[in-house]
Amino acid sequence: ITALPPDRVKVGADEAAQMNVYLRHAEPSAAWRNIGLASHDTSGARIANPPLALELHYILSAYAAQDLDAELLLGHALLALHEAPVLSGARLRALLEDSPLVDCGIDEQVEAIRIVADPLGSEELSRLWSALQAHARPSITCRIGVVLIESRRFVREGLPVRERAR
Repeated sequence: ITALPPDRVKVGADEAAQMNVYLRHAEPSAAWRNIGLASHDTSGARIANPPLALELHYILSAYAAQDLDAELLLGHALLALHEAPVLSGARLRALLEDSPLVDCGIDEQVEAIRIVADPLGSEELSRLWSALQAHARPSITCRIGVVLIESRRFVREGLPVRERAR
């Protein structure tokens, strides 16, 4: 499994059987756009940050020297995603173990990260391969979301309550 731009995947007679996962688009999550707005104290200073909520759009492509092998490989990948469409916290921790994102809270987020097919029409897919300047391969587009990335950067804490208003 590789994560290369499609124009950088090695192709030709000695092409290795592989799946390529390419992030083609990221966008703010519409459902989480207004949740967790930044909190401010009475002086207007920010004391908390909302999470960065993203929907990630990928193209999964199969490569192999024989066309049928690429189609079978894509079928196996789709079956694996169908059988395990949710990324658990433990799985995410293992994936991010050596990444700078290990401390961003993705593995502890309140909403499950789901992988769902997000198919494009044949014309859109053709335009996508043309824009990527690569030969079309057996592929599918999918969406992963919602991914909540929380800043662990220190923000000023609010002042304690000194007296209760009546």
